[in-house]
Amino acid sequence: MNSSGSPFTFPFSQRRRVVIIDNTNPAAPEILYNEIPERDSLSTNDVTALTNAINSVEAVPAELDFATWQAGFTFPNGLNGPNDDPDGDGIGNLLEFAAGTDPLDSNSRSPGELIRSNGMTAFRYQLATDRIGITHRLQSGGLENFTDFISESPEIIPISDTVNQITIPLEPGSRGFVRQVVSLQP
Repeated sequence: MNSSGSPFTFPFSQRRRVVIIDNTNPAAPEILYNEIPERDSLSTNDVTALTNAINSVEAVPAELDFATWQAGFTFPNGLNGPNDDPDGDGIGNLLEFAAGTDPLDSNSRSPGELIRSNGMTAFRYQLATDRIGITHRLQSGGLENFTDFISESPEIIPISDTVNQITIPLEPGSRGFVRQVVSLQP
């Protein structure tokens, strides 16, 4: 028996169960459709349910490491190292990579900034969600003593499919500096 063509036209003897599983989160796969057709062909309702189940699965964005990202640019004079700044905007390549900005365009940057409003201070920066092989930390303190900190209530606003703007409120009355530390994982 020929089993080529659309599975919707297979005789019942060639199909037993139709299952669509969303495995974008392997720790918690979700069954979107799980039926045994009772007739020799799928009904319009079955085809609609299958189509809706398939279309509801969102593709997992590709992950990007620093070496692959570097290869996507033509850096001038070998300025492709993690700490190099080919566009002269004060932001090194590794931070540009983490932020999802263009290392060759000085107008494309996210240096992080302190925001003051209604007596409150916050630190705002952007971070790409598809980057792998790096660690990202925030630190605060004085010139001789920086310590890592984690905010309990960051505001996260997507600004593109793979980049978020993150605003972290700082402790009232805090003084000193805030810095981003991005490192390549060994």
